[in-house]
Amino acid sequence: MRSLKILIPLFLFLGIVYAWYHKQPALSSDSSLSIVVTIKPIHSLVSAVSEGILEPKLLMDRNASPHTHSLSPDEVQVLRGADLVIWVGEVYEAHMKRILEKTVPVPKIFTLSDKEGLTLYSYRAESFWEGEFMEAHEHSHNCDCGACDDVHSEHEHHGHSHSPHSIDGHLWLDPHNAIIIVNEVAKILSRIDPSHAAHYQDNATKTIAEIKRLDDRLQERLKPIKGKPYLLYHDAMQYFDKHFGTKAIGAITVEPGHPPKAQHFMRLKTLLGNKSSPFYPACIFTEPQFENDVSINLAEQFSLRYHMLDYLGQDISSGPRAYFEIMNQMADDLLKGLS
Repeated sequence: MRSLKILIPLFLFLGIVYAWYHKQPALSSDSSLSIVVTIKPIHSLVSAVSEGILEPKLLMDRNASPHTHSLSPDEVQVLRGADLVIWVGEVYEAHMKRILEKTVPVPKIFTLSDKEGLTLYSYRAESFWEGEFMEAHEHSHNCDCGACDDVHSEHEHHGHSHSPHSIDGHLWLDPHNAIIIVNEVAKILSRIDPSHAAHYQDNATKTIAEIKRLDDRLQERLKPIKGKPYLLYHDAMQYFDKHFGTKAIGAITVEPGHPPKAQHFMRLKTLLGNKSSPFYPACIFTEPQFENDVSINLAEQFSLRYHMLDYLGQDISSGPRAYFEIMNQMADDLLKGLS
């Protein structure tokens, strides 16, 4: 009798452990897939869809811009071992294109920028998109005088193009596009790992609902600064601005990582010298991925506020929450700079 009293609790305990274990999502051999994602905001959305099944690897976790970043040997090795590589595409990560094509078979490359349903914008042709310089820029496209040579030379880029025919790759900054990305990621993961398709779809549904709530909150928070002019380091905020009604009027440089051309720099100084202009910026926003000496010097010279704006989340931990933290942090920084 005494041994029976001892065995009954033991069997109950083992039964509880057995039931708990079998409720956990079983990892099949397919779920040991190596999924590599190039940048943190996209990695976050992929992580949210795959949460509970697999953990994707973040390729670029350093303070580097995908516009100019050259892959290290370690990063190339990560690509070689990948079952699937998810990237925005050549429109954003042009420096990676050649090595990616040499390293990863085409069927294993999942390009987001060519997916149906995305809202896509062309890069703006010049560095001013509002104000008194627009007519001068229109003139430059049809002028064959030598004075316009500097303007035309600004369209020659190393590694990516900001010509009016090239796509702006910062597409995740529009929550509508983030929803499309989540749906597309759920589809591809379900295709290569069908045993967990229901789980991926459930995660996608929850993530999309959260993105919609984020969108509503940011629309409300950003109301006080809608239409308020500001300057950027480079043309990176088009998707955010058009979705939320914020208003970058121009950029310090056309080519990230390169100083502004002389003619454009003179236009910047003319703009900043006219405080009565309706397009006079309230702030110059810098980026942590680039040297910002020119931006800061201009801000100090004209007694302008300057503030950091980080759409890649350098100081934010990677994972399912990163996208939401990045978007909230950007709203915080815009409000700080423009309020």
